[in-house]
Amino acid sequence: MTRTLLILLCALLAPAPSAMAQAWPNRPSGANTINDWGHDAVVGNGWTDAYDTTGYQVTIQSDATAPLSPPSVLQQRFPAGLVGGNGGGGGPILNFGATYPDIYQGFWFRTACNFTNHPVLTKIAWFHTSANNIFLALKGGASGPYYLSLNWQWADNAPSNLHLGALGSGAIDGAAGQFSRCQWVRVEWYFRPSTTLSSLDGRYHLWVNGAHVAGTNQLNTPDSTRPGISSASYITVWGGTGSTMPAETYLYWDHTHLATGGTVAGGSPPPPSPTIDNPPGAPGLVSGFTATVGGVQ
Repeated sequence: MTRTLLILLCALLAPAPSAMAQAWPNRPSGANTINDWGHDAVVGNGWTDAYDTTGYQVTIQSDATAPLSPPSVLQQRFPAGLVGGNGGGGGPILNFGATYPDIYQGFWFRTACNFTNHPVLTKIAWFHTSANNIFLALKGGASGPYYLSLNWQWADNAPSNLHLGALGSGAIDGAAGQFSRCQWVRVEWYFRPSTTLSSLDGRYHLWVNGAHVAGTNQLNTPDSTRPGISSASYITVWGGTGSTMPAETYLYWDHTHLATGGTVAGGSPPPPSPTIDNPPGAPGLVSGFTATVGGVQ
């Protein structure tokens, strides 16, 4: 009886998880917040649109199912007839106004119930360095189930990641974190460039619904990444190349949290599942946040 009472007392006295830890369970401990935004407007709290907001129809919609900060959600439109390799619904972007040596981002994400994924992938989020080569992609069948992958995009041996199965561009798939169309999922990812071209100490990790599904602590990254990460975006690209979107559809985001510094949770990451044939299509950001994707500005 005494032991039971002590256990109950310890449970009652134990500090409750902070709201931040509950919302973003894999946020590095001791990190500093860069931005926290419920997407109450297309332009606000430092966020803007790399594209023409009207032309690409990035909008704010009401969705009572939004898991963190209802009812406002960010909606990106993918029109019927969209050709693979072109920009999707738009380019929400946050320019930090500084560069950071590492970056953590958490957000809630879902597809529309009729979304059709590109046969190769759909690019849904970016960490921008001077070369635009770090992005998160949606993979899986046309109608699901879907999963996410950590991608890097640069020329062969610039630098090499043969130890991860990729000479140049590559990816680490998070196939263990599958989800369905129309399902809200909590996405967290983290990137820190390597110290040098061959130091094998770049960190790149992905969590879906709290679980670590992909990552490495041995990524080699190009010199363009070492000045730091200057912005984050949801610049979407449907593809890959080829194929045509069969019907108008949408992607949605509920809330975004960005932080830098701190200590990433330890543990051995799962073995990587590299994808060497990673198609081109990174957007080119220039001053004033003009972006060009698929020849459209």
